[in-house]
Amino acid sequence: MLVLSRHKDEEIIIGDTISIKVVEVRGSKVRLLITAPRNLRVLRQELVAIAKPFVPKSGTGTLVLSRKKDERIVIGDSISIMVVDIRGDKVRLGIDALRDITVHRKEVYDAIQRENPPTPPAAEGEEPPQ
Repeated sequence: MLVLSRHKDEEIIIGDTISIKVVEVRGSKVRLLITAPRNLRVLRQELVAIAKPFVPKSGTGTLVLSRKKDERIVIGDSISIMVVDIRGDKVRLGIDALRDITVHRKEVYDAIQRENPPTPPAAEGEEPPQ
């Protein structure tokens, strides 16, 4: 489990398509804004066993969930977010994900994107730049 500390309005990026943003920290609760592809199920841990069959959809969706210490959010089949600790305005989030899924603080993700901009697709009939 990777544990990252975040304050209000700070984010974690999982892969290239999932964002976890701390919306509010109040007492023993934290509100998280999850933005993820709609083909991934996002659930509170306690609902996983009783959830109805999932029908994947296209596009991106957002969801705000409140969690307390030691409560989890499950994203798809391979990602789990747990509130490890809440102290003042700081939240420690534990992320369990497959090894090939990248997890970065938003500011680190943005720096990586600036250093390695995506290569534009080659026009039809052209070879990609090398």
